Amino acid sequence: MSEDVLRRIADAIDEIASNDELQRTKRQIEKLASLSHPTVARAFAQDLREKTPFAINARFAALNPVNKGLSPKEQVARREKQDLEAARERIVELETQRDAHLQALYAYFVASSPKEPSPTVVPINRAVRKADGL
Repeated sequence: MSEDVLRRIADAIDEIASNDELQRTKRQIEKLASLSHPTVARAFAQDLREKTPFAINARFAALNPVNKGLSPKEQVARREKQDLEAARERIVELETQRDAHLQALYAYFVASSPKEPSPTVVPINRAVRKADGL
C-alpha cells in the first residue's frame, strides 16, 4: 500500500475518534477515506505484517475496544435502554411482592374479623377496572 492510502486511513481514524456521531467500523473508514473495501483490507493486513509508522491496527483497536462498532452516542443509548429494562424488571418483582403482602393482609383481616356481618370488603386486585363497578 502506498503511504497516501495509509495516511488517508489514519486521518479517517482520527476523524472517527473526534466525532461521537460516527460509527467505529472499517466501513466508516472506507467512506471517510473514499477507499474501496479491498484497499482498506489490504492496508490493515500490510500494517499487521510490516508494522507501518501509521499503526492503523493499533489505533483502530484502541478506538473500538469492545463496542462492536457503535459510536459513543449509540453506546450511551444502548446503556440507557438496558438500564430501563432492568428497572422495569425490578418494578415487576416489587409489584409481585406487594401483591403477596396484600393477599396476606386480606387473609389476616378475614381470619380475624368477627362472624357478624362485616362491612363491604373489596378484594385487592391490580386488574380491577372502574368499569367493573368497584
